[in-house]
Amino acid sequence: MKLSEVANIVMGAAISRYKCDITSDSNKFSYSLFSQSMLSDKGMFQEHQAEMFESNKDLSASCTKADDVIFGLRKPNQAVYINQNNSNLLVQSYMAIIRCNSDIVLPEYLAFKLNTADIQNQLSKSVQGGSMIQLLKVSHLREINIDIPSIEHQQKLINILKTGYSEIETLENIIIEKQKILKSII
Repeated sequence: MKLSEVANIVMGAAISRYKCDITSDSNKFSYSLFSQSMLSDKGMFQEHQAEMFESNKDLSASCTKADDVIFGLRKPNQAVYINQNNSNLLVQSYMAIIRCNSDIVLPEYLAFKLNTADIQNQLSKSVQGGSMIQLLKVSHLREINIDIPSIEHQQKLINILKTGYSEIETLENIIIEKQKILKSII
């Protein structure tokens, strides 16, 4: 099944066009920006301090909402699931906002799935650009083929992946603490 059959996919806002004109008397809108550093190959939002952006135009249609999936259109092409705590961040034009038909595909499952080697291999054939910045077109993202199991199976996979990544994070923290202890011995 093509991704466009189960989700609406749009590009974020080209913020350079909408930077606040300080000489204008029109309304000013203030946004926290979603940045590349918030993406993750694990499908989970990475907490980082958001930069602020002011505009004379209402760009709220390009802001994150709960249950969105944000996908980076430039390398590394990673996807993250947006929960209620990460909403209202302005998504920039080098990222796509994916809003799923959650009767068919769970957004959290889709974020995990978009980070798999299978999907990344499909996307690598579509990346274009020079040697500096390679950018994936939203139209190519819409055309990727994705296997979608039942909602129940998707939920089971989500639970397994979240538990596994949580365990890895705990183990990484234990390693860091153990290294500190060993360095302090000498």
